[in-house]
Amino acid sequence: MATQCPQCSTRYVRRAHREGVLERLASLVYVYPFRCQLCTHRFRVLQWGIRYANQLVDRRQFERIPARVLVTFSGDRISGEGVVTNLSVRNCALQTATPLSEGALLQMRLQIWDRKPAVTIEQAAVRSVRPSSVGLQFIEFQGGESHRLGQFVSGLLGLPAFKSIPG
Repeated sequence: MATQCPQCSTRYVRRAHREGVLERLASLVYVYPFRCQLCTHRFRVLQWGIRYANQLVDRRQFERIPARVLVTFSGDRISGEGVVTNLSVRNCALQTATPLSEGALLQMRLQIWDRKPAVTIEQAAVRSVRPSSVGLQFIEFQGGESHRLGQFVSGLLGLPAFKSIPG
């Protein structure tokens, strides 16, 4: 049976890294942590008889999906525009001609749909700077913006819309 998020009911979940002694002990009895890739809920699931081998894996908590999204951004004495080339509900890779520094905090507007308001990310942090792109982590959203971004990511994957999460 496929693992399903108990909060939004999607099956687009990814096994998460174990955190702390309790989760390491729980894995001895086949209880593993997972993270929903759409609503970001972290939860544990009993998977009787399944063992996951320790291996070097992608450290990201959220899988990035190829995308092409126009973006405008601003921060402390800086503003610019660019194109998101891959996207998840909590981070992205951005191509921009504007020089950015690791640790810089930005407000972003992602134009994910035609004829609908852009998704606003109140605070995003520059986590890595490479010659061809900048890695950003989304830190703070206002209102339902996180849910709107999740709906867009769901659509990129061809998944049905997931249910709204209260609060």
